Amino acid sequence: MFFLHNIKKSSNFAANLRITNIYMNTKQIIFSFVSLALLLTACEKGEDKAQVRPAKQANFVIYSGHHTHVSTFENGAKAPAREKKAQFSYYKVQDGNVPAEYRDFIPAAITQEERTYVLDYIRQHPNEHRAEWDHSAYFLQNIGSSYAYYSGSTLVDMNGAWHGVTGGNHMDYLVINNEHINDYNAAWGPDALCVNLHFAAPTYHDSWGDKDNTKHDAWTLYQIPGYGYYLCFDYRTAKNSGEYYDGDGVYNDWVIKLTPADGKSEEVVPTDPIVIPIEQTGSEDGHVEVNLSINAEKEEGDYISSKLSIHVRDTTDVEVFLPIGVEYYCDRDDMNIVLSNPQGVYQYNDYVQYVSMEVAGQTITMTVRFEEEGIRISTQGINAEVLKYCRETYLDGITFEIWNYYHDANRKEIHGWLDHSTVSFTVNPGYYVNAFGPLEHDETTEPNPLDCTVTPPAGWVRDNTDLFSRIYRID
Repeated sequence: MFFLHNIKKSSNFAANLRITNIYMNTKQIIFSFVSLALLLTACEKGEDKAQVRPAKQANFVIYSGHHTHVSTFENGAKAPAREKKAQFSYYKVQDGNVPAEYRDFIPAAITQEERTYVLDYIRQHPNEHRAEWDHSAYFLQNIGSSYAYYSGSTLVDMNGAWHGVTGGNHMDYLVINNEHINDYNAAWGPDALCVNLHFAAPTYHDSWGDKDNTKHDAWTLYQIPGYGYYLCFDYRTAKNSGEYYDGDGVYNDWVIKLTPADGKSEEVVPTDPIVIPIEQTGSEDGHVEVNLSINAEKEEGDYISSKLSIHVRDTTDVEVFLPIGVEYYCDRDDMNIVLSNPQGVYQYNDYVQYVSMEVAGQTITMTVRFEEEGIRISTQGINAEVLKYCRETYLDGITFEIWNYYHDANRKEIHGWLDHSTVSFTVNPGYYVNAFGPLEHDETTEPNPLDCTVTPPAGWVRDNTDLFSRIYRID
């Protein structure tokens, strides 16, 4: 459950509590999400009070490897920047009725060579982080399944009988963003166009089990160089008679290719541009990696947003400060109240969002504090026990991703502010990486111009000349 609080800062404040259910895995981790509103209160007039809120609340995803610890997006998926208004439409390419404006984007048919390469690539790269893919018009092409066979000690029923199952034979009823995609299962599916369907929250149905048949958090998204983007599922099952299988972490039991149909290039918001193995915590190989990027424009007048990714692989908490004025993120109506009153009548107090969770019995908290001069993001509670658990369980450290939203400026202006962002640590990691993504996913080009510099404290010195993974160490 998320616990949502709104608290008005005054001598006699009232708190309202609202509890909202979300999809979660409670086997290892307990989550709570809290939003504290400590907003623009009067400092000179007892009755003159106003609240200044962000135009859009920040969004969070915290994960290790493919495991999502907690997310403010539905089922751990990235939510659309704007609510879907137009009706979802679905066209099979074979029917010849794809609307004219999308025909130039119809992809080539899947070859057996591509099918074999993709399934094998996923098997050989099981720990790649989930790629970003932000489209509402796209083609689907079924790659198929590895048809891996699963058996073992968990697939034993209450009578002691052992069972086995081929996952790809029992995966059907594809759903994306609450819309059922007709005629799709792991064995077959037509080349098809989806229009007005923002990519989010994909699920499948397990027909072998008879318990929790709809699988929510069993997907990832691969970007495979030279080929494209692929929605990938891991087979999981459970029966009331006792058998269960929680997956093997290899997401090739059902794979579907996604191809944009809107003519827009991908947002380049990379996660882990370089792959560095996680060593013992506290060693010289422990590190923190930060990427800060602004979203590319999808349509005129859309929200400008930034995505901050903080990858922690050493025993330290991290704080990042985004130097952006309150006028760029607060509600326009609230800003009008501030500007129309004499200076000094209203003062800024901080609007705070935070999310807390338990990992290995330790409480981890991430805080986003909206200040007059910028947005301050910080983590609390990361220690050796937490990282040891994440490393042994997920083969990864812990990653915090935060989306913030802006208005009344263009992307060039916002980049000018955010390019002066800073990072600090409670304990110095072995090294620090300021990661930049390549433009158009081609590492022979210049870095993505929408990525931002996040400067470490004084005493940290650049240790390499790489344009994409800029490494700093203590002098």
